[in-house]
Amino acid sequence: MKVTRPITIVYILKNINVLSLFFVLLSISSIAQKGRNQNVYYEDLNVLRPTLDYSLDSVSSKNTVATLSPKQDITPTNQVNGFLDPLLDSINRFNMTRKLCDGFSIQIYSGQDQIKAIEAKNKLDNSDLHLTADLEYEQPKFQVRCGYYFSRLEAQKDLVILQRLFDNAILVPCKIILNR
Repeated sequence: MKVTRPITIVYILKNINVLSLFFVLLSISSIAQKGRNQNVYYEDLNVLRPTLDYSLDSVSSKNTVATLSPKQDITPTNQVNGFLDPLLDSINRFNMTRKLCDGFSIQIYSGQDQIKAIEAKNKLDNSDLHLTADLEYEQPKFQVRCGYYFSRLEAQKDLVILQRLFDNAILVPCKIILNR
């Protein structure tokens, strides 16, 4: 059963005061905004825009296609090739000496049970996937990893497929041996 309170005069007066205060504030704020627009800042920046000198050679009347040709040939004046070539050569020599690269691999098993690790490796090798599994032992656990990828995005497609076969398949960072 719903209990209704009688509407009293005090209740009506409180609500009227709140509404009247709201309307007074609303009207004051609109007046304050009208007074601000008298001194609008304006600056013409057309003088700072670059101008391009192109002549209109031909205009096709049917397709309205215009071809533009520059009035003058621009030759480069600040070439950096002389400075950049030795730097690029030194970076290339450094990269040729690198044997390892940071990358990612998919780990399908990690634990202390060697039998489960071998079963996971055999399950992946017997599947129709193009991946081969590597069994590694780092004391005190066995790890079965497959695939080497240079970025997470590359590995994402195979990771989604492997997560259907192996619930605990995750992407782990690893070092990739570079063959030259």
